[in-house]
Amino acid sequence: MNHLVLNLIAVLALSFGIASCSTTNELRGSSVAPAASGVVKTNTSKNGNTQVNLTVKHLAPPERVLAGASHYVIWATPTGGATQNIGSLVVNNDFEGVYKTSLPYERFLLTVTAETDRLTSDPNGPEIFRKHIE
Repeated sequence: MNHLVLNLIAVLALSFGIASCSTTNELRGSSVAPAASGVVKTNTSKNGNTQVNLTVKHLAPPERVLAGASHYVIWATPTGGATQNIGSLVVNNDFEGVYKTSLPYERFLLTVTAETDRLTSDPNGPEIFRKHIE
């Protein structure tokens, strides 16, 4: 009986490890924000969605990157799909920001741009970060 319990525990541990597989990607600021850096952590939830946790540091306010800009917009472009505005990254007085979301994509391009409108449907401003998530 103990052997059966140990096998069950091993299977559950393996299943949990697969379901919660996490990936960490470093981000480097582009030429318009060279001091900026960040990390994007992703993992796959039980329902197959990708949980995204974006953390940035040393990111100047958007108006210092682009005249008239008031927001940093986060974009996701799934493989073979259209670019989508998935939210706005708020930067605090310490030049840091955090954004969390869940996406139905396994592979996508994540970008952050400085924009004059947080609800814009197309990226128009300069790109701050760019990372392929797989």
